[in-house]
Amino acid sequence: MTSALLSSTINGTGSETDAFVPNSDLLAVDVIEVAMTAEPSFGRWLQRRRKALDLTQEALARRVACAAETLRKIEADVRHPSR
Repeated sequence: MTSALLSSTINGTGSETDAFVPNSDLLAVDVIEVAMTAEPSFGRWLQRRRKALDLTQEALARRVACAAETLRKIEADVRHPSR
């Protein structure tokens, strides 16, 4: 199976012209490995988790006893939490 065909299967497009990795000899396994190893930052993870819990930055800040501005900076990857 060609990478374009395999990629279109991954994308669900079913068209070789809409390939996920155009003109590439990468196998789908290689593409999936790369996607799985690229980890989001802690700030991005925190933002997604906060939104999944339907909390505002202010509400989460009250729950964890920190300033909303601190959460904003962490989510923007300007600041990192201490260990």
